[in-house]
Amino acid sequence: MNQSRKKTVISLLVLSVVCVGTILFFQKPNQQVIGATPSTPTTIQNGEIIPSSEWVDKVASLDRQGDIEWAKARGRMMRALIRSNPEQAILEALTLSEWSALPPEVQAHVEQPFSSIVNVEVMVACGAESSETSISTELPTLGNMETYVYGHRKEMGSKNSIPVQGIRVGKVGALREEIFQPLEKQDELAALELYPVVTEKPGGHAVAALAGGKLFYFKSRAELEEANTRLANLDKLPCPESGSGALFQDLEAAMIGGEIDFQALEEIVMKATAAWTGTPRDMYVVMVDFPDNTGQPADPVTFSNSLNTTVSQQIWDMSYEKTHIVATVNANTYRMPNVSSYYTNKTATLFTDARDLAIAGGADLSSYETICVLFKKIDSIWWAGLASINGERLWLNGTTNTDVVIHELGHNYGSYHASFWEVSGFDPVDPSGTPYEYGDFMDIMGGGDAPEGHFNAWHKNRISWFDADNWQSVSNSGTYRVYRSDHRQTTGLVRGLEIDKGAGDYYWVGIRQEYADYETFSRGAYLLWKKSGDSRSYLLDTSPQSVGGVLDGGLALGQTYSDAAAGVHITAVDRGGPTPNEWLDVAVNLGTFPGNTVPTASLSAPSNIAVQTSTLLSVSASDADGDELAYYWDTGDGLVKPNAASISAAWLSGGTNTISCVVSDMKGGTNRVSQTVVVSSPLESWTKRTTGTTAQLNDIAYGNGRLVAVGRDWKIVYSDDGVNWTVFTFGYPYAPYFEGVVFDGSLFVAVGLDYDGAAWGAGIYTSTDGASWTRRYTGGSALNDVAFGNGSYVAVGGSGTILRSTDGLSWSPVTSGTTTDLRAVGYGEGTFVAVGDAGNLTPHVVLTSTDGSSWSDQSAGVQMYAGNWLFAVEYCNDRFLAGGWNSEIFGSTNQGSSFDYYLSGALDLESFAFGNGNYFAAGRDIGNSYADINLVSVDGENWVALATPDQDDRNAAIYYNGTFITVGDNGSIWQSDSVGSIDPGFAMWQLENGAVLGLNRDPLDDADFDGHLNLAEYAMGTGAADAGSKPASVMLNSGTYFQVSYERDGMKSDIDYVVERGVNLVSNEWNSAGTLVLVDNETNLTARSTYTMSSQTNEFMRLKLELK
Repeated sequence: MNQSRKKTVISLLVLSVVCVGTILFFQKPNQQVIGATPSTPTTIQNGEIIPSSEWVDKVASLDRQGDIEWAKARGRMMRALIRSNPEQAILEALTLSEWSALPPEVQAHVEQPFSSIVNVEVMVACGAESSETSISTELPTLGNMETYVYGHRKEMGSKNSIPVQGIRVGKVGALREEIFQPLEKQDELAALELYPVVTEKPGGHAVAALAGGKLFYFKSRAELEEANTRLANLDKLPCPESGSGALFQDLEAAMIGGEIDFQALEEIVMKATAAWTGTPRDMYVVMVDFPDNTGQPADPVTFSNSLNTTVSQQIWDMSYEKTHIVATVNANTYRMPNVSSYYTNKTATLFTDARDLAIAGGADLSSYETICVLFKKIDSIWWAGLASINGERLWLNGTTNTDVVIHELGHNYGSYHASFWEVSGFDPVDPSGTPYEYGDFMDIMGGGDAPEGHFNAWHKNRISWFDADNWQSVSNSGTYRVYRSDHRQTTGLVRGLEIDKGAGDYYWVGIRQEYADYETFSRGAYLLWKKSGDSRSYLLDTSPQSVGGVLDGGLALGQTYSDAAAGVHITAVDRGGPTPNEWLDVAVNLGTFPGNTVPTASLSAPSNIAVQTSTLLSVSASDADGDELAYYWDTGDGLVKPNAASISAAWLSGGTNTISCVVSDMKGGTNRVSQTVVVSSPLESWTKRTTGTTAQLNDIAYGNGRLVAVGRDWKIVYSDDGVNWTVFTFGYPYAPYFEGVVFDGSLFVAVGLDYDGAAWGAGIYTSTDGASWTRRYTGGSALNDVAFGNGSYVAVGGSGTILRSTDGLSWSPVTSGTTTDLRAVGYGEGTFVAVGDAGNLTPHVVLTSTDGSSWSDQSAGVQMYAGNWLFAVEYCNDRFLAGGWNSEIFGSTNQGSSFDYYLSGALDLESFAFGNGNYFAAGRDIGNSYADINLVSVDGENWVALATPDQDDRNAAIYYNGTFITVGDNGSIWQSDSVGSIDPGFAMWQLENGAVLGLNRDPLDDADFDGHLNLAEYAMGTGAADAGSKPASVMLNSGTYFQVSYERDGMKSDIDYVVERGVNLVSNEWNSAGTLVLVDNETNLTARSTYTMSSQTNEFMRLKLELK
C-alpha cells in the first residue's frame, strides 16, 4: 500500500493480535462491580422503577431462589421491551460489568451484553397494502436471533461479517446503533477480561470502545464518533459484503501506523457495492408445490422469458445499462416435504427445503446472486413477495407478476419502499403525519408500475445506479439544473439534488417525465423526504388538502416550497430540453431571511369570456427587497402554466372560475392574488326537442337536408331543421327495432332487429327521404350498427355477424373470424373498424377491413381490463374514437391497428361526434352514480368534462348546422347552442396541438427543437412539432437600404409583430425606430431600415413577437 498518498484517517494504535470475535460467558468470582453509565438506565419490576445498579444490589441481597425469580421476571420484561422499543431496552440494559458480576444461573435469565462479528439478514414481506420488516442475526455458536434495531441500523440492509454490539434474552435481541461502543471504566475492565485488545491505550483522555468482539482505544471521543459516523455510512450502502465489516476482514491491512485508512477502506467498499448493484445479476428460480397443493406454480418457459426480457429490460433501463437479470428457471416442480400450512410462519424453512430439493436434483446454486423460490400459492400467507434487502433470497407466493418481481428484486439490490408522508393539515412534513407504505405512486418500489415507475432519485443513488456526478448536495443558495432520472439514455449529469433539512434529514429533488398525466410532477419537481433512521423515502405533497391529493402534489413551475423551520426554500423556475434530457431549473434559497418583505401584486383578467377563446392574464408585482419573483398560476383547468408574469389562457368548459397567481420571492414571502372569471359555453346549454314518441332512439344520420333518428318500437323520427320532428311508425307486418342508421349520399340504410312473420332476426331497411322505408333483408342474428365507405355498406351484429352490400339493397354474409357480438362499426381513412364484446369478463374484439369482405383481428391493439366493454366506435375528423360500458375513451390514428386510451375512468360512452374543431362525447359517469356526462376535446386526446344537465341516456350524437344533437332513451333529442369557430389565439393553439406539443407547450418552449420557440411557430403559422417546418426570413439588398422579409401563414390577432433594428449585438439595444414596414399581410411581413447602408458600419434587424 502506498504510504505517501493523501488519506483521511482516525488514529488507532495496533497490537499484533489476531482473534475471532466470539460471545464469552464470564464471571469474576467473589466480586461485585457496579457500573457507572452516562445516563441512569432503569428497569421496571413489580411496578417499581429501579436503576439497573440497584437491581444488581437487590439481587445480591436475595437468596439464590430469589435471584433466579427476579432474573426470570427481568428477562421477560426485557424481552418485551426489546421488541417494542429496542433503543430504550439498550438504555435500560445491564452493563457489561454488571452482567459479568452476576452468578451464571442469574445470567442465564437476564439480558446478556454481547460483541461479535455476525451475519445480519433484513427481510421485507410485501402485501397489497402493507409490509413487514424482520431482521435475523446469526450469532456464532448460538444460531439465529430475532433482532430489533434503531437509529442508523434501520437504514441498513443485509450484511455479512459485520461488527455488532447489543443485548439478547435467549434468541431475542437488540443491536446497538454505533459500531464502536464506548465503555465506561468498569465496563472497560470487564471487557479486558473478555475480549482481545487490538490497539494500545494512548495516554491522556483515551476512550475505550468495543467492536466485533475486540477492544479498541481512541485518543478522544470525537475520534470515536467520527469513526462511527463514517462506518455507519458504509453500512448503509448495498451489498452484503460491504460496510463496516470490511475493516475487520483484515485489520492490519486496513490500518497504517495505528490509523484507520478510510480512503482505502471506502475504495474497497465502493468497489464491492458497484459489483453488487452494477453488474449483471445471475438469478436462479426453484419451483415447488406441496402434498396438499399440487401443480406447477408457473410455466417455466413463460416465466423464464418474462424474467429475461421484460424484467431484465426494466432493470437495465432503470440502472442506465449498469445491470440486468440473467435468469435460469428450473423446469422441475419439486414436492415439498410438508403440507402448505406448515410453512405459513416458517419462510426460512420453506426456502431451505426448496433449495435443498433443487441441490439434490443436481442444481449448483453457488454462483447465483439471487435465488428465488416460487411456490404454489399459500392462502394463509398474506404477502405476495418476500425478499432480503441486499441479499440473495427471494420468495414468490404463487405470483409471477412482473411488477412484483421487479419490486422484490429491488429489495435484493438494496432498495427499501418508496412511501408517501400523509398529513391532515397544511404542513407537508408535519411530524404527526403518517407513512403510507406504497404511497409513491410513480415508483415501482411504491405503487408505480413498469415501465414508467423507475426508482426515484434517492433510491438510485442509494444503490449506486447514480455515478458520483449524477447528484449534487446543495449547500449554498442558487439555481441548480436537474435532469430527468427516469430514462435509460439520459445523459444530463445531475439527476437529483440533496438538500440538508437538519437533524440528519434531507430533501431530495428530482423530475420525472413518464407520468405525463400528472401535471405538477411532469411540469415540475417531485420532492422526497429522507428521514434519519428510516429506510424509506417519502414522497411529499407540496399542496396538501388540494382536491387532487398526492396526485397533484408535485412542485409545479413557479411554485415555492418553504420549510421555514429548516430554512429551506425550493422553487421550480423553468424547464426544457429534448427527450431524453428534459431538465428543470430549481432555485434553492437557504436561510431564515429575517425582515424579508412580502411582494406586492395585482391581477388583471377579464370578468367574462367565451369558451375556447384565448385571453391574456397578467400580474403586476414588485418586491421591496429587490428579490427575483416567481409566479405560480392556477386557472382551474388543472394545467401547469409557465413561471411568467403574463400568460395566455383558454377554457374548454364553461363555469365560474377563480383565477389565482401566487407571487413568491422564493425566500418564504408570498402574495396570492385572485379574480373570478365567468366562462360561457354553448355545449353546456342544451334544449330538449319534442319528438312525439317515448321509444328509445339509438342512432342518427343526416342527408339530403334531413336528420333521421332511428329507434325501437317500430319508430323513426325525422326533421329538416333539428327543431321540429315528425314520427314515422311502421305498421303491420313490419316490426323493426332499429339500432343503427347511415346515409351514403343518396340513401338512408337502417339496421336492427325485425320480425318477418315467422321469427325474429336481422332487419335492414332503406329510404331516400327518411320518411318512406322499404325492407331489404331479414333473418339471422340481430344487427347492431351499419357503416358506409368506399362503395360498400357493412352491418354488424350478434355472434360475430357481418353483412355486406354494394348497393344497400342486396346483402351477403362475410366471415368475421369471431363469434363475439359485434356492437358497432365505423368507416374512415379507407378502413372499416368494428368493435364488440360479449359482456361479463370475456375479451373485447376489434376487427378492421379495407373492403368490408376480408377482416383482420386487431384486438391485441387495445389494452383493456376484463369487465370493460366496447360498445361504440366512430370516425371523428382524424381518428377513430371508441368507448363502451365501464370503459374509457380510446382512440386510434392508425386505422384501428391499435388504440390508445385517452381518458381513464368508469364511463359508459356510446356517443361520439366531431364538428367545428370540437370532439364531443356523451354518456354516463358510472363512478358518479351513473350521472349524465358530456365531454369535449379540441385535439381528440385530452378531454374535459362539461357541466351536463340531467338528460335521458344518450345513445348517439351528430354535428348539425353549428350544433351538436344527441338522441337517447324515452324518445329524447337534445340540441346544444350554436358552437362558434374556435378562436385562433395562442392558448387555444396550445390545446389544439396538445398531443404533439406534449409537456413542451409554453410560449418559450421549443417543442420540435428546431431552434424556434413555440410562440414563433404559432405566430408565423409553421409546424410546432415538425422540425422541418420553421419560420423563414430573407435578407434583401435593395442597393440602398438594409431590408428583411418574413414569410408567415396568417396574421394572429393576439400577437404584436414588431420589426426592430440594432447596430450592436453586444449591448442588445433594439427598437423599432429607424424601420419602415413595406408589406404587412397574411403571408408576408417586409420592412427596411430608414438609414442607407452606406451610412452604417453595422446594422441588424429582427422580428419581435409578443402576446397581447
